[in-house]
Amino acid sequence: MGIGSRIRQERQRQNLDMRELAKLSGIPERTLADIEREVTSPKAENLKRLIVSLGCSADQIMFDDDELGEDGELSMLVRELNKTPEAPRTTAKFVLRAILVQARMQELEQIRGFDEAHREENKQRQMLAMPLKEYVRTPEEK
Repeated sequence: MGIGSRIRQERQRQNLDMRELAKLSGIPERTLADIEREVTSPKAENLKRLIVSLGCSADQIMFDDDELGEDGELSMLVRELNKTPEAPRTTAKFVLRAILVQARMQELEQIRGFDEAHREENKQRQMLAMPLKEYVRTPEEK
């Protein structure tokens, strides 16, 4: 899928008609139609205008979904979140921090559990590897 097709796909996903996107982006409707049909490639400035008008990431328009990965979607969500009022942004930041702290705690628990298991295993190995002390009777014991 080419850039024009991805622009059309995103425009339709947002329930915008071509006239609305043309007006939002300041690009003539005919030019937009040619871009979407991939008759012509968008100039860099027009591509930038379209991406900003659609409120999506450049990655979404430039790359196919299989090339994009999850980070592109996360970047888009952050950009969209930045457009919301302060209260929802603050809540989202709090939730994200909580998720990250929880993930870090689980990671540390796994590391500690791994360390504990290895510590016990190492003790057992040391016990097995210790040379047995020869019991030597002292003259008093004879």
